[in-house]
This record gives sequence, structure tokens and C-alpha cells, in this order.
Amino acid sequence: MKGQAIDSTQIKIEQLRTATIFMRESFAKSHREFKAGFLITLAGTTATTISIASNSENKGLLIGGSALGLIGMLIMVDSHKFIGEAGSWRFTATSIQVDF
Repeated sequence: MKGQAIDSTQIKIEQLRTATIFMRESFAKSHREFKAGFLITLAGTTATTISIASNSENKGLLIGGSALGLIGMLIMVDSHKFIGEAGSWRFTATSIQVDF
């Protein structure tokens, strides 16, 4: 009986480790994608600001910067899908009892 309880405990511990690793990887992916989206948005906002400040007739920089800003924002919003994946892990643990 003791051997079964210990084996059951070891299985549950391994399941928790697997769930923890999965969540860490999901959060790391989310962070990387959010950071990339932020940098793209920052570049687009900078380009748009330069275009407006220079009062140039060339609207390419204005349109390009605005498009970059929009794309970066979409990437940032999309990065949250990995957080949802981390929360989708369902671990239904019953109480772990070890008899000594």
C-alpha cells in the first residue's frame, strides 16, 4: 500500500512539473511577442512623429509609421494568446496521501 501511495505521489509531482514547465514556456512566448510588438509600435510612432514634425510633403513616412504602429499593436494584443494557453492546462489533482 505504501508503495502505491508513493508512486501516486511521484506521478502527481511529475504532472505538476510538466504543468509548470508548460506555463513557463507559454509566459516566455507571450513576453517575447509582446516585447517585439512594443518595439515595432515604438518604431512606428517615432516615424510618424518625425513625419509630422518635419512638415514634409512626403506622406510615405507618415503612412508607413502609422502602419507600423498598428501592426505592433496587433502583435501586442495577439501575444496574450499564450497567456490563455498557460491557463488552459487543467490539472485535477486529488488529495495526495502518503502513509508512513
